[in-house]
Amino acid sequence: MKVNQGQAAGTFDLAYFQEIMPKYMAVVKPEAMEEVKEAMNHFASRL
Repeated sequence: MKVNQGQAAGTFDLAYFQEIMPKYMAVVKPEAMEEVKEAMNHFASRL
């Protein structure tokens, strides 16, 4: 599994996650958008 530089440095926090989220959402297919949003919100709640 590839480790994000922020994860390796211990700086992958909620603020960083919120910063990168729009970049990922830009490439999600419209029919999968709601499922991906739910998954990302679940992950964000654990940061």
